[in-house]
Amino acid sequence: MRLFLTPLAMVGALALTGCAAGSDTSSGLATTPTVDSTAPPNAGSAATSPSAPPSVTDEVGLPPAEPGRTTLLAAEPQSGDAIVGRVTTGPGALWISLDCQGDGSLVLAVGPASEFTIPCGPELHHELNKIDAASSAQPLGVTVKTSAEVRWALRIEQ
Repeated sequence: MRLFLTPLAMVGALALTGCAAGSDTSSGLATTPTVDSTAPPNAGSAATSPSAPPSVTDEVGLPPAEPGRTTLLAAEPQSGDAIVGRVTTGPGALWISLDCQGDGSLVLAVGPASEFTIPCGPELHHELNKIDAASSAQPLGVTVKTSAEVRWALRIEQ
């Protein structure tokens, strides 16, 4: 026996089995349409929000390593307070290179006895400090205290 379906009956049968365009035949669920990320956004779209220009151009970057020195600790650009880490120094000078930018100042503490207050501002400020390390290896904690408006990065070398 042969079964012949009219075009209208065929459309109904396809819809019932999940074979319509835009569906996943294995699960019967409609697929999510893809969006072309290279297409320009609609000018009047509510999904696009204007971004406010920053009040200060962010120029803070990790200070470069100096030839002949070993980096003991490096902190990428960030904002606000931080416990940067610990360094174990050997005998000789310890060099601290710091960049900061933003409204306010920054207090850098290296160990219990070395604390520096560094002024920051709308322009990039670079600071280089030298600490004479003890004659034997000693671990030192490094912290930064500043406001969330100040961006900074540092490198400690020996």
